[in-house]
Amino acid sequence: MVLTIVFLITLIPFHVGLWKLFEKAGRKGWESLIPVYDLYVIQKITGKPTYWVIAALFPGINLIVLAAMLVNLSKSFGKFTTKDHVLAVFFYYIFIPKWGLDPNVVYISPDKLPLRKKSQVRDWLEAAVFAIVAATIIKTYTFEAYKIPTSSMEETLLVGDFLFVSKLNYGPKIPSLPLTFPFTHNSFRDIPVGLPNVKSYVDWIEFPYTRIPGWQKIKNDDIVVFNFPEGDTIIVDDYLESHSYFDQTRKKADSLRSTDLMMGIPVSPTPTYYSKARKLITDKYDLSFRPVDKRSNYIKRCVAIPGDELMIKDGELFINGNPQKDIEHKQYRYRIYLNSEFTLKKLMGMGINAEDQDDGRGRPQGGGMRNYPLTMSQVNALKAMPNVDSIARTVAPREFAAINITFPHSPNYDWSMDNFGPLKIPAKGETVKLDTMNIALYSRVITTYEKHVLEIKGDKIFIDGVQTDSYTFQMNYYFMMGDNRHGSLDSRFWGFVPDDHIVGKASMIWMSSGEDGVRWKRIFKLI
Repeated sequence: MVLTIVFLITLIPFHVGLWKLFEKAGRKGWESLIPVYDLYVIQKITGKPTYWVIAALFPGINLIVLAAMLVNLSKSFGKFTTKDHVLAVFFYYIFIPKWGLDPNVVYISPDKLPLRKKSQVRDWLEAAVFAIVAATIIKTYTFEAYKIPTSSMEETLLVGDFLFVSKLNYGPKIPSLPLTFPFTHNSFRDIPVGLPNVKSYVDWIEFPYTRIPGWQKIKNDDIVVFNFPEGDTIIVDDYLESHSYFDQTRKKADSLRSTDLMMGIPVSPTPTYYSKARKLITDKYDLSFRPVDKRSNYIKRCVAIPGDELMIKDGELFINGNPQKDIEHKQYRYRIYLNSEFTLKKLMGMGINAEDQDDGRGRPQGGGMRNYPLTMSQVNALKAMPNVDSIARTVAPREFAAINITFPHSPNYDWSMDNFGPLKIPAKGETVKLDTMNIALYSRVITTYEKHVLEIKGDKIFIDGVQTDSYTFQMNYYFMMGDNRHGSLDSRFWGFVPDDHIVGKASMIWMSSGEDGVRWKRIFKLI
């Protein structure tokens, strides 16, 4: 905030100098005070293409374009050295007014500027800058490439699928942090040339959440890419960074509680275990905060939209009382009892890969029982095999609920991944009644996503210091689930996805490769 105020203050002397430079160039001084139009005038003065003004409106690449404009402006007033150009870009609030007020600095029209032969290095540099600007506009506002890293969406999307994610469908977000190194998301490691895992952005300037209107709203069962809601706090560790800090804390708290039970130690209140778990993690690791746009990208199916009521009964999903439409490649985990061993090659041919044949810890499953994630077509194929005695879907009943693991992480709710809800999805402008029972559902919405101060004192709820029994949502929210229902870390574990976290819609698989090489049938497959 302080840096933003300082930046705005520097614009005052800058525009004073711009007024004087415009007058020297035969323009009206007041033209320097009109946003966007002043950039158009700079382009006319310097003889450069006016379409640059459009590029200057796109956060993320506008800094490059504005720097180029300042360099060209300085040339039009006789400042040709590299030193002059650096001063114009980085100290615009000092040298633009200095040159504007200096009677010895005069305007040189574009046709009278001295011709300077471009070196080959400069030609390449200008081409590279143009390529960076063009690629950044495409990546930020239209389509972005995305690789499927986990099996949470199998068999719909496979590990090794490369997607194009459309940002036009729901409308592209204006980047909140324009000072980001090109071609990176949140780390220099995003550029695959061995760069270090160091933050690739700075938060000196931060814009409020703004989205350009798209041509559709998110619909039920759209496959959506979004910023991970629990990715605001990360553990500074190369392995744990990709895991949710809050999930790690909940698991550690659950482990501490289980240990007390096993040892016959009286169980403490739940907050006590959370406090111990947080301390154990923070004593061992540093924590770091990431703003919304820089949180990791996740991809899931949007199963419920604002205003929907969601319910999961024995693994079956219901929206507003109706079963979810059939998802062809949806997977559940099944227990398979055998009378003889499977043929590995046959399983691979059915799409049950090496990861599916694993017990989750890198070991093959043993004995006469197997535990595989399967689609319904795979289940039917296995049932027809003579070495299969029986096959049954795994279901987590409510009595097996782990409150530290499953949303909303409260003893008031006995929800499991297969028996969950009913849960109403918040909609913008909708008001919900609050009490000490249901506050767990909305506490993160109120505090983290919508930036209010929440306090609970006895049976009373205070928001921003005012006692209340209701809350009106400021954003729309969504509920996301993976098609691999027993192999997906999704909204059943961390709750709602806010509207400002939505990145785009998965549109097409442009490349796919796996254990057996390129999957030719999946290339250019629409999603």
